[in-house]
Amino acid sequence: MMRNTRLLLALALMATSFVMTRPVCADGPTDLYAVAASQYARKDWEAAIIAFDRFIDDYPNHSLTGPIYFYRGEALVQLEDFASARESYEQFLQQVQTHASRPQAEFRIAECYYLTGDLKLAKSDFETFVAARQDHHLYSHALPYLGEIALTNKKYDEAETRFHAALETAPSPLMAAEAELGLARALRESGQLTAARKAYRNVLKQEAIETGDAQFELGVVEYRLGNHRVAVDLLSEVANAAGPNIAVAKLWIAKAYYEVRDWPQAEQRLQELSQDESLQAYRDEIDYLTARIRLEQGGTSEGLALLEQLLANYPASAWCDESLFYLTEAAIVTGDIDKASAAAERLILEYPTREATPKAVRLVAGKRLEKEEYVAALQLLEAIGSGDVAPEMNKTAAAWQFDLPYLRGIAHLGAGNTARAAELLTAAIDATKDVEKQAPAYYALGLAADRTGQDAEAAQNFAKYLEIAPHGDEASASRLLLSAALARNGQFDDAQATYALVERAQCEPRLFLLTTRRLAEAALKAGDKQWAGQLFGLLADEANPEEFVKAGVAGLSWVQLDAADDATSIAAIQQLIEKDPTSALIPSVLTGRAKVLLERNQAAEALTIYQQIYRDYPESDLAPGAMLTAAQILNDRQEFGRSAELYRTLIQAPSEEMQLDDLHYRLGWALVDQGRLEAAADQWRMICENYPDSQLWSDAAYRRAESLLTAGDPHAATDLLTQIVAKGDSQVAPHATYLLGQIAAGQADWEAVAQHMAKLQSPEYGEQLQMMAGFWHAEALFHQQKFGEAAKLFDSVETLSRGRELPWNSTIALRRAQLAAHLGQWDESLRLAELASVSFPDFQQRFELDYLRGRCLARQARFGEARDAYQLVIDSRVGGATETAAMAQWMIGETYFHQKNYQAAIQAYSRVAALYNFPRWKAGSLLQIGKCYEISRQWEKAQKYYDEVAAGYPETFFAGEAQQRLSVIKQRRETAGVKTTERR
Repeated sequence: MMRNTRLLLALALMATSFVMTRPVCADGPTDLYAVAASQYARKDWEAAIIAFDRFIDDYPNHSLTGPIYFYRGEALVQLEDFASARESYEQFLQQVQTHASRPQAEFRIAECYYLTGDLKLAKSDFETFVAARQDHHLYSHALPYLGEIALTNKKYDEAETRFHAALETAPSPLMAAEAELGLARALRESGQLTAARKAYRNVLKQEAIETGDAQFELGVVEYRLGNHRVAVDLLSEVANAAGPNIAVAKLWIAKAYYEVRDWPQAEQRLQELSQDESLQAYRDEIDYLTARIRLEQGGTSEGLALLEQLLANYPASAWCDESLFYLTEAAIVTGDIDKASAAAERLILEYPTREATPKAVRLVAGKRLEKEEYVAALQLLEAIGSGDVAPEMNKTAAAWQFDLPYLRGIAHLGAGNTARAAELLTAAIDATKDVEKQAPAYYALGLAADRTGQDAEAAQNFAKYLEIAPHGDEASASRLLLSAALARNGQFDDAQATYALVERAQCEPRLFLLTTRRLAEAALKAGDKQWAGQLFGLLADEANPEEFVKAGVAGLSWVQLDAADDATSIAAIQQLIEKDPTSALIPSVLTGRAKVLLERNQAAEALTIYQQIYRDYPESDLAPGAMLTAAQILNDRQEFGRSAELYRTLIQAPSEEMQLDDLHYRLGWALVDQGRLEAAADQWRMICENYPDSQLWSDAAYRRAESLLTAGDPHAATDLLTQIVAKGDSQVAPHATYLLGQIAAGQADWEAVAQHMAKLQSPEYGEQLQMMAGFWHAEALFHQQKFGEAAKLFDSVETLSRGRELPWNSTIALRRAQLAAHLGQWDESLRLAELASVSFPDFQQRFELDYLRGRCLARQARFGEARDAYQLVIDSRVGGATETAAMAQWMIGETYFHQKNYQAAIQAYSRVAALYNFPRWKAGSLLQIGKCYEISRQWEKAQKYYDEVAAGYPETFFAGEAQQRLSVIKQRRETAGVKTTERR
C-alpha cells in the first residue's frame, strides 16, 4: 500500500497536545522544550527534530525525554523517514511505561515497518495491536493494513476476512470505500470473480473515493467472466476519461474484441496501440495477439513470422510459451518434426509449468512414437516433470498425470525398456478413473509383461483390455497375445479357446505368426504335441514368409526330438536339413536334440552333437552355448585340458549371452584341476581387475589373495581381502575375514587378529569356521595378555572341538594350562599340563608343557621335580635352542636360589649367560649371580656382575635393579668396614 488516503488520515491523527505552560521560573530544559513545542506546532519538522535531538543529548534522564521521543517520531513520519521514526517510537515505549500515546506509538511502529517494506514484522505488530486495542480509534486503521499485507502475500482468504472487518468498522465513508476496494481485489485474486464484481460495483457507488481504478479493474473482471461486451462498455469509459489507465484500458478493449472473434476491430485497435509508447511493457502481448489474428484469418506464414519475431524481440515475454506452442503445432503440420521438437524442448526448459508445454510435448512425442522414434520421444518426455503444470490448470494437470506416464511408458516399451515401461503404465492407470483412457494402457502393459515372460501379468492385462474394449482396435491382438500367455502359463484349454476367437485378418500379420510360433513352442514344451503339430503346420504353409515356413518345418522336427526311437528323431532332423541345408534353425534343432540326450544321460552322444553345432555352424548364435556345454561335459569327464581349450576359445570370441567373468572363472577351475595353479591365479587376477561388479568377484578375489600369499605378498593379499569384506558377500566375506586374521597372526598383530576373528563368533558361519576363528581369537587374547577372556574362549573352543582330531587340539591344551598358571591356579595348571603331556605325546611344543610343569612344581616347592621338568626343556630337540630353554635354565638357578644353595645357583645361572644369546635372560642370570655373591658377602664379585648388567644391558629390566644393588653394596661395605674397626 502506498501513501494513500488511509495514510493521510492516519497522519492527521498526530498528537496536538505538544504544548506546555511555562513555569514561573524558566530554566534550560523548559526553555528548550518550549522551543521544540513551538517548532512542532508550526509544523517546522526539521527544526523541531533538531530541538528534540538537542534536548535528548543535553537531558537524557529528564522526565520529558521519554515523551519527546514520541513527538520526534511523529515529525519523522511527516518527513517520511519511517525507519528513523520507528526507532524513535521504540525509544518512547522503552522509557515511558504509562502514557496516552502508547497505543499510537505501537500503531506507528507497525505502520513504519509496512512503509519500509518489512511486511513480516509489520504483520506481526499489527496483529498484536488489533488483538490488544480493539477499543482504540486506530483499530479500524490497522485492519486495512493487514488486508493489504495478506493480499501482497497471496493469502486471499485472510485478506478477505481483514477487509470485511475493516468495512464493518470503518469510521468514515472514505475508509469504507477503501476497504470495499481492498475486498474486491482480494476476491478477484482468489478467483471469486462474481463476488469481486459485486464489490467493485459497490465501490463505484461511493462518492468519497476516486473510482477510476475500480472501474478499470471491474472491466477486467467482466472480461475474465466472459462478459466481453460489458467489459468494453466499462473500459471505454475509462479510456475516454482522464487517468493513468487509459492506454491499458484500450488494450483490454482490443482483447475483448479478440475474444469475441471480431478480428477487424481487434486488429485495428492493436495496430493503434502498437504505436503508443506508454504501452511499451505490453508490446509483446500486442504482437502476440496480432500474430494470432493473422493465423486465424489464414495468414499462416505471416502469423508464424510474427511469432518468431516476438520470441526474438521479447525472450522473457509471458506470451513466449503460447508462441512456441503454435510454432510447434505448425511444424508438426508441415512435417518438420525436428523444428517442432526444438520448440517443445525450449518450452520444457523455459516454461515447465505453463499449459502450452504439455500440449506441445503431446504433439511432438505422439508424432515421434507414430514414427517409432522411441529414443527421441523418450528424451523429450523425460525432460519434463509430472508436476510441471501449474496447479491452477486443474483439467490440464489432471490429464497430464495420465498422459505423461502413459507416453513415457509407450516410449520405453518401444525402446525395449520393458520393466520401466511397466512401472510407468501402471502409474498412468492409477492416475485416472476413466476406464476408456485406461484401456490402451492395459494393452501396452500386457505387451510389457509379455516381452519379459511375465505370463500371468500379461494375461491379466490383456483380459482387462478386452473387458473394457471388447471390440476395440486392439481386441484381436489382445486375444492373440492372451492365448499365448495362457498357454505359457499352462492353461492350454483356455489358450486354445481364446485362440479360436482370434480374427487373423484383424491382426497385424507378423504379430499373428510370431504369436502362433510362441504358442506352438509353448504347446511343445508342455508336451501337447498334437496342438503343437497343428500350429507348426500352420506356420509351415508356403504362403507365409520364409522365416515362418522354416520355423514351422523346424517345429515339426522338434515335435519328434524326444521320440523314444532315436532313428525317428534323426530322420526328422535330416528332413529339416534336406529342405533347407543353410537354415539358421538347424542349430536350434540340434541343440534341442542334444538336450534330450543329456536328459537321458547320453552325454557322449550329446557331446558329439554340440561339437557338430560349433564346428559346422560357427556363425550361429547357438554355437557359443554349444561350445560352453561341450566344455562342461568334458570337465565332468575330467578331460580338463580339452575343457580349458574350449573356455579359452570362448574368451577370445565371446558371445553377447556369455559373461566373460564366468568364462574366466570356469577356465580358472579347469586349470586348478590340471594342477596349473599359477595359470589359474592369472584368471582370478583378470576377474579381479576387469569385472569389479561380477557376482564371481569375491570368490575370484579370495582365490587371488590365496595365490598372493603363496607368492609372499601379504600386503597385496590384505588389500584384496579387505575389499571382499567391504562388498559383504555372505559366502566369501567370512572366509576373507578369517584369512585377514591369519595374515595378522603371521605378523604378530594380535590386536588385528582379535578384531577379525571376533566377527566370526557365530553359528551362522558354520561350526568349522566358528571353531577355527574361536581358536585364533583366543590365541590373540592370550598374546595380548587378556588372560581371563582368553581362558573362557579357549574353554569354549575346547568344548566345540572335543572328540575331533583337529590340528590345534594340542595347542589348546597347552594354552589352557598356561592360562591357569597366569590366573594363579597352579594346581589346575599342573593337572592340565600333565594331562596334555599324556594326551599329546608327539606334540612339537612338548617342551612348553615341560616348562610349565616346572613352574607349577616349583610353586609347590617340589624343586627337584621342577628341575627335572626344566631339564627336559633344555634337552628337547625342538625346544633346546629356544628362549624357553634359556628361561628353563634360569629357572633351575632360581630353584637353587630359593633353597639357598648359592653355589649351585651360580653354576646354573652361569649356563644361561654362557650358552644362550637372549639378552634379557643373560642380564637376569648375571644379576642373580651378583645377588648370590652379595648374600655371601663377596662384595667385589657381586659389584663386578652388577656393573656388567648395568653397563652391558642398559635396555633390560634388570639394569635398573643392578644399579640399586650397587648402591646397597656400597652401603653394606662401608657398614662392614666400621664394624671391623670397632671389633679391633
